[in-house]
Amino acid sequence: MKTIMLLPIAASLVSALAIAKPLLPPQAAEYSEHPAFDGNSGYLAHQEGLAKFAAGDLDASEAAFRRSLELDPHRVESLLGLAEIAFRRSRLAEAKQLIDKAVTLAPDNADVQASRGRVLALEGHYSEAAGALERALQLDPTLLRAQMDLADLDATALSKPDEAARIYQRVIAEHPEHAGAHYALGTLLSRSGQPAAAEPLLRRAAELEPKNPLPHTALARVALQRGDLPGALAEVGQALAIDPALADGIELKGDLLLARGDSAAALAQYQNLARTQPGNSRIATKIGSLQQSTGNAAAAITAYRDALRTAPDNGIALNNLAVLLMEADQLDEALDLARKAAAQAPYDGNVLDTLGDIQRRRGEYAAAIDTLQRASAAAPELALIRFHLGQAQRQGGQHAAARASLEAALAAQPEAEWSAEARQLLTTLPNP
Repeated sequence: MKTIMLLPIAASLVSALAIAKPLLPPQAAEYSEHPAFDGNSGYLAHQEGLAKFAAGDLDASEAAFRRSLELDPHRVESLLGLAEIAFRRSRLAEAKQLIDKAVTLAPDNADVQASRGRVLALEGHYSEAAGALERALQLDPTLLRAQMDLADLDATALSKPDEAARIYQRVIAEHPEHAGAHYALGTLLSRSGQPAAAEPLLRRAAELEPKNPLPHTALARVALQRGDLPGALAEVGQALAIDPALADGIELKGDLLLARGDSAAALAQYQNLARTQPGNSRIATKIGSLQQSTGNAAAAITAYRDALRTAPDNGIALNNLAVLLMEADQLDEALDLARKAAAQAPYDGNVLDTLGDIQRRRGEYAAAIDTLQRASAAAPELALIRFHLGQAQRQGGQHAAARASLEAALAAQPEAEWSAEARQLLTTLPNP
């Protein structure tokens, strides 16, 4: 068996949906204290709602939008304003109800369809979301937020990177100061293995929004793609200077320190993040892997249990905790965990090796031989699996097969830490 590590560098999201862009359509007009506007006080209440929203006073903004709707129940922009506030307060069901009402009142309103697309995307209804956004763009081809949301969906959930790139490029051509489009296209190109094309876009995004840390984390990944670890650390340092609490930046810094070989500093980063995100299974797993690699089995077991508490199907934590419990001779729980890990990854040679070795240690030789044969077929390059298979075959009385497995393991890796034991086992087998 082998401890399985998470991919070392934290993945980034292209999607601007994840940045929670507002549902509200852009509004040029500002609230005025003028006592009337064509006798329509619902309009004035709506403008007050916009002004309070812009000032960050969501309670006053919500009250103004509700007053606007009392005066004019068909004012869809106030419904969208209330939907945005519900969205900001993580009340997605309420936001959807408000947008559904707006759709009923104004199905041919581009802003309404764009907001509907946003909520559908957040609910995971990606094809329906794309349809709503395409409808919004049919109604208003210049609607910027619909273009960006559709591109985000194409770049992520719908797996249409070429279409996403085309939309981002069009937005940049029409709005050269749009930082989000530069960032999204740069990140998309970086993820598709084009760091040279990504870097100028990301640098432009950083220039356009100097207080936004995200372009710097993306530039750190571009630097890493070029093999420039010091440059990557410098970029993530800039991101954390802008926002010291940026979770993605803290994790990325830990990953970069680990890549530099500074395990203690990496562990400190992960532990710092775990204190603010106690339910982050991925971070707990990284902590467990580092603790396990330095021989701190007790701390590793605690970390893996933390990881499984919030994500019970975390295959890496399941496998690695099974290894540690097997080494502690807690074979019953180890077997249960290893079976769950194998159910998550039925063709992973390392995971099957863990399960097979636990079965062997429990004296279940027939089951162990079957599992380890499948493990060896899945990962024939791993000599350790052949060694474990040879052990199980010897204990199960399959002496000729055991000799073949042990000799194959030694031929592939004659200086492994288990090679002396393999040679000793060969001396106990009957001559062919």
